[in-house]
Amino acid sequence: MDNLSDLYDECWPGIEFPSGCSVSERREPPRNDDLAAVVDAVTKCGATADLCRKLRGAHPAHKPHLERHDRRLWDAIVEAEALAWADGLPGLGCGSFSFVTGAPDLHLPKRAWIEVKNINRSDAWWDNWNRSGGIMISRVASEADELHKTVTNKLQEGWNDAQRKFARVEREPLSIVYFSVRLEAPPLPRVAWTQIEHWLNSLHIPEGCSAVVTKNDNWGSPEMVRGAPLS
Repeated sequence: MDNLSDLYDECWPGIEFPSGCSVSERREPPRNDDLAAVVDAVTKCGATADLCRKLRGAHPAHKPHLERHDRRLWDAIVEAEALAWADGLPGLGCGSFSFVTGAPDLHLPKRAWIEVKNINRSDAWWDNWNRSGGIMISRVASEADELHKTVTNKLQEGWNDAQRKFARVEREPLSIVYFSVRLEAPPLPRVAWTQIEHWLNSLHIPEGCSAVVTKNDNWGSPEMVRGAPLS
């Protein structure tokens, strides 16, 4: 497989989705994209079938299409990005997707658990955005409220949830929380990233644990890394 479009063909062979759906858009020419390296890593790690299972669960083929299905689809893709990121680090390498309820998302036996958090705006926010045709008047107060609730609160909630999951499984040398902050439409102001950095620097990180923050599609080049060394 060369790209995400090929992966979608393998996951949903012969199944058509409505125009405008994320799967349909990726299948349209040109069928190249910036996630080819992610697909390559998933293939190399023998995880294609498991990723398809996750994608089909997030984006069902035989139910009326909802925009929320597209957002859940990207949750699964972000897990694949984290797998590809780990595969590119000498100290980590290939992992597999976990399907155990309450366990972290990725397992690298004898090396690490990775819990993946896709930090995005809420479904309610996107519903309002879509109803407004992509035009929402923002004031400083509302932007600050959005920043507080959608970013820093979600980061902390994601971190707390990850720690609970790490506590349920057999300990590995590393426990990694991989945050993908995908808030590019509309983009967050610079102050948002300053507050994210402040949150991360003030975070109590247990021994053997790391926090990784990536920005939008830069899955392989984290903006911030704190905690235990990764290699």
